[in-house]
Amino acid sequence: MPPAWEKGSYSGLVARGNFVINCKWENARLTTMTITARVGGECQVRYPDITNAKVTNTNGNAVATTLVGNDLAIQTVASGTYQLSLL
Repeated sequence: MPPAWEKGSYSGLVARGNFVINCKWENARLTTMTITARVGGECQVRYPDITNAKVTNTNGNAVATTLVGNDLAIQTVASGTYQLSLL
């Protein structure tokens, strides 16, 4: 995030693959990202240190992820919602 955007959020961004993304950040660093899969499939997330993210579903259960290069890959299901928390 640009340094001028120290704290903020956005919601409703539709990313490639038909994933709806909501993000929050503080101190110019991403803190949480919520991904809702409209149709399901693999969602790849690219962000510095994303490999340290904790990924859970709407029930709070941990979701398995894999690495594709430096991207975090999440296998999603249609209408599934996933929360990424960066520690």
